[in-house]
Amino acid sequence: TTLFRSQDEEVGDGTTTVVLLTSAILSQANSLLLDRVHPLVIAHSLKTALKWCLTEIDSMQRTIDVSDVALLRNVVSTVLQSKAVRPYRMYIADLLIQAVTSLSNPTSVQLEDLNLVIVPGASIMDSYLLEHGILFAKTFSYAGYALQPQRIQEPMILLLDLELELKHLGESANLKVSSSQMYAEFVDVEYESLYDKLDLIQQSQVNIVLSSQTIGDAATQFFAKKRIFAAGRIPGPMLNKISRATGASIIASVTGLKRHSSCLGRCSLYEETVIGNERFHSLRGCVGSPVNSLVLRGGTTFLLQEVHRSIHDALCILTRILKHKTVLPGGGAVEFKLAHSLRKEARNFTDVNQLIFESYAKALETLPCTLADNAGLDSAQLLSRARYHHSRVLHESGVELVGIDVFRGELVDSWKEGVWVPSLVTRHALRCSTEAACFVLSVDGTAPLTAEEQGKSTGTGLR
Repeated sequence: TTLFRSQDEEVGDGTTTVVLLTSAILSQANSLLLDRVHPLVIAHSLKTALKWCLTEIDSMQRTIDVSDVALLRNVVSTVLQSKAVRPYRMYIADLLIQAVTSLSNPTSVQLEDLNLVIVPGASIMDSYLLEHGILFAKTFSYAGYALQPQRIQEPMILLLDLELELKHLGESANLKVSSSQMYAEFVDVEYESLYDKLDLIQQSQVNIVLSSQTIGDAATQFFAKKRIFAAGRIPGPMLNKISRATGASIIASVTGLKRHSSCLGRCSLYEETVIGNERFHSLRGCVGSPVNSLVLRGGTTFLLQEVHRSIHDALCILTRILKHKTVLPGGGAVEFKLAHSLRKEARNFTDVNQLIFESYAKALETLPCTLADNAGLDSAQLLSRARYHHSRVLHESGVELVGIDVFRGELVDSWKEGVWVPSLVTRHALRCSTEAACFVLSVDGTAPLTAEEQGKSTGTGLR
């Protein structure tokens, strides 16, 4: 789990790769341990092999022009190739590239700059992008909501972390009054406090009021009469996105609020819209930090969850490639080449390092073999062909890096086929899996609990 999370947080893709590679390295190390090779010697040699592989990757990687949309499409579509959205990978890749490159500074894009909106129904091909706009679902509405404006040009936007509702006494609260007049005075104070806040908001001449807390009946009806749109109970993360998009500040008090205050936000158009069977509020032409909204459509909730996960991985890869600009061939081409080079380098050793380098090479070949097995291909035959290619055919064909084409069941030139992955994914997977294996090898031993100790630790933790 730790390996999976580390790869997902740092890179966003290659989570299966890092788990498989760690297991393969430990499996090969176990064979060496049975041959009475010391675990610290194995760990030291594995780190040496890792450094050698990272140096080889430097010579294999290529720098791409991130302004070339066709090159970016190759990288993103490769990531989506193994996902449930594979039939729609080119359309989704185009949407994501447009969403990221249309921002002011694509090389420093964060995942928060893209607002993903999931709406069941229709087809994945009905998904679309709302550039420089924010889209959020309609919240719980109170009496008077239908009288509010549903379309506003050039609105002024106020964001609150404030409750605009009459306070209700708790179940254990006691209020002692001696007359009906005293009770009326108490209620009047509550109303005056609320309407003082509403008057201050109205005097600032805002057109839209959004709050993370409740905007009750009285406030909703007041805003409807003043032709102000108001919505409460907006989730905090969404309110933060609206703040970034519109340039508005989230405030917890309306005291001192004035017309054209610096805490107000702006956009070119507010509109209430219907997508599928759901209502949404859209803010278009936002003037703050650019935020794009991607509306995802799909026939079932399960499919949309898969689409969301796939897009998250693709977005992570796209943002990394825009920043680092280096790619490697996919389809197991890098692993085949590294395994061949490691075996060649192992011949320069006259000690146990030769065996460890060869074991590391065999562990690397586990990745393309697993890829072939999952595609229903003969992994042993493809592995033999790859080894033969690097030992004999390489000098004749000039094709240095060959990967597996899972559709044709043969080895192809991954560079020519456009099967590319960011070099950061391969680098981090190699580094993370090798270091994890070395950590396990550094464990001298374990102290198992006896049956009595296990009984004592039940329910109270380890003692």
